[in-house]
Amino acid sequence: MAQENVVDYMIPSNVNCSLYFKSKPLPQWNRDDYISYRKENGSFSLPDGKLIEDYNNDLAKLLASEDIPDGSKRVIKSIQPKATRKGKQKSATNSYNTYSQCALSKSGNASITFGETASKVSSDSQEAFTSPCSSSSTVGVGSSMSESEPADSPVTTNYSSQSNHRPIDKLFEDEPLPDTVPKDFRDAVFKAGYHYVNMEPDEKNTLKLSLCHIICFVGATAPIYDHFFSTQDPAIRLLYEAAKADVPKLPTGLTDKARSLMDELFTTASEDENAFHLKLAEKKLEALKGPCDSQEMQILSIIEYVVLCLVRSNQRHKSELSCYRITAFIIELVLGRSPLKIIDGENTSQAMKNAQLENQRSCLDDDDKKRLIGRKIDMIVSGHGVELSSSEWKREQTVLVTIEQQRVKNIRTNCAMLSNIMHLPIDDNSDNITTYGMDWLGMVGCMYAITAFKDIYIAHDAGGLVMSDDIGTLSYLEDTLELLFSFKHHLEDLCKRIKPATGRLKCSNQLAKLYSTSAPNVKRVKAPVVFFSPTKRQKNPNQQ
Repeated sequence: MAQENVVDYMIPSNVNCSLYFKSKPLPQWNRDDYISYRKENGSFSLPDGKLIEDYNNDLAKLLASEDIPDGSKRVIKSIQPKATRKGKQKSATNSYNTYSQCALSKSGNASITFGETASKVSSDSQEAFTSPCSSSSTVGVGSSMSESEPADSPVTTNYSSQSNHRPIDKLFEDEPLPDTVPKDFRDAVFKAGYHYVNMEPDEKNTLKLSLCHIICFVGATAPIYDHFFSTQDPAIRLLYEAAKADVPKLPTGLTDKARSLMDELFTTASEDENAFHLKLAEKKLEALKGPCDSQEMQILSIIEYVVLCLVRSNQRHKSELSCYRITAFIIELVLGRSPLKIIDGENTSQAMKNAQLENQRSCLDDDDKKRLIGRKIDMIVSGHGVELSSSEWKREQTVLVTIEQQRVKNIRTNCAMLSNIMHLPIDDNSDNITTYGMDWLGMVGCMYAITAFKDIYIAHDAGGLVMSDDIGTLSYLEDTLELLFSFKHHLEDLCKRIKPATGRLKCSNQLAKLYSTSAPNVKRVKAPVVFFSPTKRQKNPNQQ
């Protein structure tokens, strides 16, 4: 009977195990090499401990398989890690290679010891058992392993240090390596992320934005981008300055009549509070003679509500919810009878779920049947079933680090919504689309514009928002309402553009169901992908 060639033995394709064991000869198996192989082939998000567990489980499956010859099983048993027996030490005469788990003799021949059987390999073949990644544990120097040593004796091996493979290398398969010169502006924005790995909180926020191809000119990340792009080539710097100057313009918010009405009321408020209430009632009576949904009527209703809230301002708890109730209701009054819909109560965003699903596909992680949960958003404004804007609230005492983290999350959320809108079949130029988001800190907030520029996203400051806390600061409300009504008019115009597109998309999807004989293939979107950190993988109880 011919002796089994264990040196070149390959696992048959019908055996249920990882592809790693089918791609390498048996003597080259190694735990560290297995971990590197899995990370390079889509499992980089798993911790090393989980990959080691999978490695041991696969070895156990191979030992239980009837398709593996007995000689190869003895090799696998020698590879399997075993607990060190008390009082028993390994003979201090051996050197091991972690790829082959073989004893290398001092004479130049490799002696592969399988239990009580030893096979000799010529010195010409010794290279097959070495690797640049291999490491050895040398307790002593001397002869090869004794043939009489039991197969289950403990093996002491120094494995190489943890792989320095960075998961972000796999996020976007079409991106060049970070150590190359940026080929264009989008590539330069992406590479900014590699520059800020494992640094300060503001720089980590820059990393999150850069992974999404976002430049934010709002908050603490703006000077970091300025510094990074100041070191780039002149062509890249010119594009950066062009993006910085490309600030979207909002439509006019308040009419001249509404502005003069507010000026008159606020002048009266600064002189006498009672006279202000009389003037407010008088103006509201005049407005009731006209259309109920006029802007003047909306302005008077908002001012009346703000004044009522001022009565309880000193007794109001300064929590996130108490501030949200006031500002959210004012936004409701601003939107009035428009087709825009407010979705609040910390709902999840469908655009974020789509982005997370795209992240999973990019990382080859979409085969796991775990429940996908989107981030919770305080307020989403939608129109015709399409998410148009997201806004977040924090209480007044929130620390700066949390404020910036919230901003970065909200900007990425709005970018995900913008990406969804841009992929609708809109007749006119879909690249010329801007959406707006808001971040609130107590009774003050800021609005920023999100737009596409040269295959990346740009976030620009659109203005500040102040809700008055006393009668003397009511004049701040005029600029705030100007911005909120501009926000409303912009989203109404956006709704008009996307309404026919949503109808065409619905008809197209329904027709595809009639003509298709199978489920349509999901194609990867080639627009800038918005990255959100993955959800925690749920362990399958049936998985061994």
